[in-house]
Amino acid sequence: MDLIHHIKQIVEKILKPERDLYAVETNISQDGNIRLVLDSDNKLSLSECIRIHKRLELQMQQVESSLNYSIEVTSVGIGTPLTLKRQYFKRIGRKLSVTTHDNQTVKGRLNRVDDDHIELLWKTREKKEIGKGKRTVVHQQCVEYDQIFKAKEVV
Repeated sequence: MDLIHHIKQIVEKILKPERDLYAVETNISQDGNIRLVLDSDNKLSLSECIRIHKRLELQMQQVESSLNYSIEVTSVGIGTPLTLKRQYFKRIGRKLSVTTHDNQTVKGRLNRVDDDHIELLWKTREKKEIGKGKRTVVHQQCVEYDQIFKAKEVV
């Protein structure tokens, strides 16, 4: 069994009792740096990352004591791309930038999420058809998950 697969199994075992925590990314660099990126259905605190780090370090010492490695456990940041459907539910009401596979980029507030797609809302100021001035128009677009190339939260 290769090392990354083994590490992912350890992480899965550690996170199993944690109902709202999940791994977004697990990788190991050529020089032995293990990086685990976590997210949560609720709020992910620094103390939770530290707790998971300690558990992972203990498990790795028991299993892979001969390896020279370092461990980094971190949470997703605002600019981190969303890679799992589960991540969208927590971000309802927040502003996202979504790029589709056909290179169309939509920025809007995440309004709704379901098993097949997400719905974004945004407003624009458009010229009135009759008379002077502009009016505010609300736009809506549904994007299916399989059409999303990259999505991230923006400020």
